Amino acid sequence: MCGIFGVVNCLDEQRFKNALSLLNHRGPDDFGLYIDHDNQIALGHTRLSIIDTSSNGKQPMVSESKRFIISYNGEIYNYESLRSELNELGYIFKSTTDTEVILNLYVHMGSEMIERLDGIFSIAIYDKEAKKVFLARDRFGIKPLYFHHSEESFVFSSETKPISFYLKHKLNLNKSSFLMSLKYLWNPLSSSFIEGIEKIEPGSFLEIESSKIKKHKFSSPPLVNKKNSSKKIQSRDAAKKAVFSTLKKTVEDQMVSDVPLGSFLSGGLDSSSIAYFASKINENLECFTIKTSDAKADGFEDDLPYAKKVAKFLGVNLNICELSSISLIDNIEETISIMNEPISDPAIFNTYLICKEAKKNNIKVLLSGTGGDDIFTGYRRHRALLLNNKIRKWVNLGNVNFLNRLLNENVPTQRRIKKFLSSFKEGSNKISDYFCWADKEILNLILKPKYQEIMNQDPLMDYLDLTCKDSNLSDLDQMLSLEQRFFLSDHNLHYTDKMSMAAGIEVRVPFLGEEITKLASKIDEKLLINLFSSKRILKYSMTDCLPQEIIHRPKTGFGAPIRKWVKSDLKAYIKDKITIENIKKTDILDYEGVMKLIKLNQDGKVDASYTIMQILSLIIWNDIRDNNP
Repeated sequence: MCGIFGVVNCLDEQRFKNALSLLNHRGPDDFGLYIDHDNQIALGHTRLSIIDTSSNGKQPMVSESKRFIISYNGEIYNYESLRSELNELGYIFKSTTDTEVILNLYVHMGSEMIERLDGIFSIAIYDKEAKKVFLARDRFGIKPLYFHHSEESFVFSSETKPISFYLKHKLNLNKSSFLMSLKYLWNPLSSSFIEGIEKIEPGSFLEIESSKIKKHKFSSPPLVNKKNSSKKIQSRDAAKKAVFSTLKKTVEDQMVSDVPLGSFLSGGLDSSSIAYFASKINENLECFTIKTSDAKADGFEDDLPYAKKVAKFLGVNLNICELSSISLIDNIEETISIMNEPISDPAIFNTYLICKEAKKNNIKVLLSGTGGDDIFTGYRRHRALLLNNKIRKWVNLGNVNFLNRLLNENVPTQRRIKKFLSSFKEGSNKISDYFCWADKEILNLILKPKYQEIMNQDPLMDYLDLTCKDSNLSDLDQMLSLEQRFFLSDHNLHYTDKMSMAAGIEVRVPFLGEEITKLASKIDEKLLINLFSSKRILKYSMTDCLPQEIIHRPKTGFGAPIRKWVKSDLKAYIKDKITIENIKKTDILDYEGVMKLIKLNQDGKVDASYTIMQILSLIIWNDIRDNNP
């Protein structure tokens, strides 16, 4: 993994070098520059050496003809087979890197080569003869890529900070993006949190000539393309065999590394499955988990006993990191600074703590179970959607409102029932509303009136209308397509990349490999989920490999008991930060409404702890921006 940075038509060499240095954490092992003064184009690279750690892998890398130059961040898992093909065609290699494979493949095929790559990547290739820059991001957006575009210039980077620095832009918040994060806890828009900086969408590539952009889409989530249900795998035994063998091969392929490799291990089915296959190859596998203080609060499930059980069963070493409310306060400013945006999911802190601990243990690569829920069904909302469809025709809106008034937000089970019942309200959308963390009443309470209308926007449904309108996708398939297009790239993979790279760690995600995701999209829905169990086929595939207690354990998030902490441990910190002066600085929020929300949450009348944390994160981000203009 690495950091890439580039400019088109706006070269300032010294400023370029200074901006590139802001990515040193992504590539602490080396850095490189390629500068074309005549055409005012430059590529930069900071390197975290994983494969062929010699100087032969240095980037930016120049093709044999000197025409093409690449700066690349990621790993290509099928690079050896691609290399063999290119060798037979007469291409010469000076290194054993996947970088040189991508470069020669582009020389051979041009932009069409992107569909041959199985891996995680953000790629920049400069064609010196055509004076054209090619930028691409992998299918699921596992590796980030941002850009700023104007009539005079084009600037791109793995992170937003170098772009803002290079253009001498003040870090102004993109208010639409933040408003979406209040609604979802993450930003599904193509614009970033920073005004003037956009995200290259997953499965897309851009071609830039004289600062003019052509955008292309080369891939969408596999489920979106699934139109013929008769081709689905309906045999449980056939599906079991295929899932087991494909996941096994995917993990093996993703363990290719010339540096030490470890694994996340929460003790859930996904991370335990990855660790199982990895431990068969590396008997001394180092695994990492989180111990959370107050783990039993608010219905929050404690991962540690499960992680210990799996580690003992597999015979791997388990490294334990502890997250407490105190450590969250100690780390929140640093993590928001790293993210360079207001974001507050406690999973961010868990990931950062684990990656820092892995670094201490000389680990450079970690395998993650991210993606298992999103391709095999694993979230509560998946089963809630099935139940919704079963009982919708018998639900009376008046009864829903009556039951909602009786249910207690402080009781986890009743809170989840309230969330489920909200999908029956008039005007609700039974698919996209499951992704919302704050309802319209709460948002109207805390926002200035001029911003309230924006919250009626539904970018998730806009996406479904565009991509699924003429397909025969089931409601569950549509929900999974939202998981794969937005929830992964704009949330889980997003913070995982930033936190891991801040610690100099590469994270790989086997569940999002090319073959396993295509396979999952072909499995009949009944083999994936029913009203009583999700991830059914994955559980069945791993039934002889892991303890039954692990396979059938309750679903829990990779987080912390935020609801308890907001009302107790973090209460004084929140009061100190969420002041009338700081709320006014946001130019978005209404102070009296925010204070009322905090009181309602404290009294257990609403469930708004995560919304309060997102407000807190904006205030902290503003402080960081003001102190680092």
